[in-house]
Amino acid sequence: MLTRPLDYHSQQPKGFAFVEFGSHDQAREARDEMDKFIMKGRMLEVVFAQERRKTPVEMKGRVGSQQGHDSSGRGDGPRGRREYDGRRGDSPRRW
Repeated sequence: MLTRPLDYHSQQPKGFAFVEFGSHDQAREARDEMDKFIMKGRMLEVVFAQERRKTPVEMKGRVGSQQGHDSSGRGDGPRGRREYDGRRGDSPRRW
């Protein structure tokens, strides 16, 4: 089975893939044959995955809390929590 993870926002491939084989021997043989193989002018790097695949929700970064981030994914920034001071920003108004 072949899985090509996509970037959540652009929906474009991230530049790597996961391939599942029926046996360790098949996987090892494919790695030995394809590692450093040149395809369309680019060298492939074949390595065995070290941990389980992330779920789509984990790929979006919504599982577990990161320090300084709320559930919306917005952080406090490097200078601490920003407060609204009532002034208008320089960015154009969006409707």
